[in-house]
Amino acid sequence: MAVLAPPPASVQTGGPEPAALDAAMRVLVQEGCIQCNKCTFTCPVHRADVAFSPRKVILQAYLGGSDDMSERDLWACLTCGECQAVCPTQVPYPAFIRAKREDLRPSMDRTAPCKHGGYKDILAKIMARPNLNQDRRAWIGDGLQVADAGDVIYFTGCMPYLDGVFTYCDSARIGRAAIKIMNAAGIVPVVADAERCCGHDALWNGDRETFETLARRNAEWIRASGAKRLVTTCAECYSMLKYEYPKAVGEWPLEVLHMTELIEELVTSGRLTFTKSVDLTVTYQDPCRLGRHSKEYDAPRAVLQAIPGVTLVEMDRVRENAMCCGVGAYSTCDAQTKFMQQERLEEAASKAENLVTACPHCRIHFSCYLDGRPVGPLPALKIVDVTDLAAQALG
Repeated sequence: MAVLAPPPASVQTGGPEPAALDAAMRVLVQEGCIQCNKCTFTCPVHRADVAFSPRKVILQAYLGGSDDMSERDLWACLTCGECQAVCPTQVPYPAFIRAKREDLRPSMDRTAPCKHGGYKDILAKIMARPNLNQDRRAWIGDGLQVADAGDVIYFTGCMPYLDGVFTYCDSARIGRAAIKIMNAAGIVPVVADAERCCGHDALWNGDRETFETLARRNAEWIRASGAKRLVTTCAECYSMLKYEYPKAVGEWPLEVLHMTELIEELVTSGRLTFTKSVDLTVTYQDPCRLGRHSKEYDAPRAVLQAIPGVTLVEMDRVRENAMCCGVGAYSTCDAQTKFMQQERLEEAASKAENLVTACPHCRIHFSCYLDGRPVGPLPALKIVDVTDLAAQALG
């Protein structure tokens, strides 16, 4: 079925400004969207829990009862955007849920049931504090070059802090791979101690105050750096810095790139050459924030196709129809999440022995599932980051 063009970014991924809530209500009145139900049938949460229904939530809001949303309805939504991708009238359901989380947060003290002891929530609040003292380069190691000033910033996000909790992932490896690739192309990126968390989880879980504090603090040092471009390996940082920061901090002349966009550019221009064959058959996971939210589907695939020896086999559900990794902004991770992850990993394993991601959090969530006790048996499957894979091809 043809999908209508997405609404402007302010509505598509917007926060609690009136447009986010009013847009859903407006199309309800004008188009009668609640007669359709495609949102519910495509929702990955609904497939694991039939009681969860985006259509039901929208209908409830239309009838004036959204302030009485259940905890399940408020937090189980992954904000992945699968519902909006198939919606004939483009109801901005992810933006609607984000707005309701913020709207209900102060009056009812309804906050996300954050996992891992609220680690990500605590980390964001710590980074929002003034006079933060941190070493953003401790994980880099020897042989890689970074700078205090320059034209290109490498925005690491929370990645250096993740390995203390998710010990099975070595997320810092992705950062080292990114710097290795940039160095190979003659780029010495800025890695700044002044960098803070991008605020993704805070914003999507309704804590706008923390998000805006983080955005202001990041914008201050980024503007002062004089850099022209900012590169990140995190799909969530990418969507925030490219689409949400201009709305939060005003003028934003900086060009924001996902690492796969930069690699594709460097290979196409001849500044980067892969010299080593990496003999792997892979399939690719479209991250929600890089894919449906930011419409970047091609760059990661172009990178994979440029790596010698890599064979890309697509899953059945890809691009705007790709299934989420099962965890949105660390707001939920329960039994239903495990069934969603089992479903997606079964699909991946039927195509290849390696599932490639372009988002450190997708990699963590899938790896966490495999590291635990899967719902059912799975063939051998390795979760690989696309930047790491590209660095291996440099020799």
